[in-house]
Amino acid sequence: LTRTPDGIWRTAIAIDACNVTSDHYGCPLGAREQIWESTSLMNTSEWKPNGVLLESNKTCLDFLHQHTEFVTPDYVSLSRKKASESLNDRLFLTATYGPGPCCQFSTYWNFAQAIIGMEEKVGDPFQPDWARSRPLDWSAFRPIYSPGRREFNQTGKDGLYITSNGF
Repeated sequence: LTRTPDGIWRTAIAIDACNVTSDHYGCPLGAREQIWESTSLMNTSEWKPNGVLLESNKTCLDFLHQHTEFVTPDYVSLSRKKASESLNDRLFLTATYGPGPCCQFSTYWNFAQAIIGMEEKVGDPFQPDWARSRPLDWSAFRPIYSPGRREFNQTGKDGLYITSNGF
């Protein structure tokens, strides 16, 4: 949540790019970080969507594609300069998860990723530089109802932990 010099409140909301978050297999278009603006912080009826910060089905790992909304995203400048003076180094930090490597499988993956990129000008969509973006961790979902089950927390061919048989 930020307030621009002209008094406009801005925030972003994570949704999937298809706007069908109830779909079990997710959205082939990926995730969307939708920008919302208002002149009043507290009057909910004044908040209106105003553009998209980031929409993508890519992740920083070429073999996995985003099929769900971004999870706990943060968007910050990597520069010590004012945000309006340094648009080339932005960080979009999010956890990402989904069925993988393709939507019809019951294997789920989950990791945090640092997506580095830039904006042409303040308020423009974020442009990821996937070559500079990296995963920060890798973890598996471990359902509470099935602790110790053998099919969970297996290691895949790539050496990364996976969760199988869905949730």
